[in-house]
Amino acid sequence: MKIMTTGGRGFIGSHFVEKILGMNNVSSVIDYDCMTYAASKSLPFDSNPKYEHVNENIQDIQRLPPNIDYIVNFAAESHVDNSIKDG
Repeated sequence: MKIMTTGGRGFIGSHFVEKILGMNNVSSVIDYDCMTYAASKSLPFDSNPKYEHVNENIQDIQRLPPNIDYIVNFAAESHVDNSIKDG
């Protein structure tokens, strides 16, 4: 199974990514995260060969990676005031 995540370096997303990387039926996880203030710079699974991080904003994705089975979205603005200001 090939899974694409967004926001996988944030608090909730990183726990999800860590869990699914341990599953035998998951062949790869590609995570799109633009590394804002909420993203973790270093995570225990960074060296896992099944994991790939793409430092890109999901608004800028022109094309999805091929053969993705599932997309799981964790990308979000965690501060309401930022959402109002930028909205």
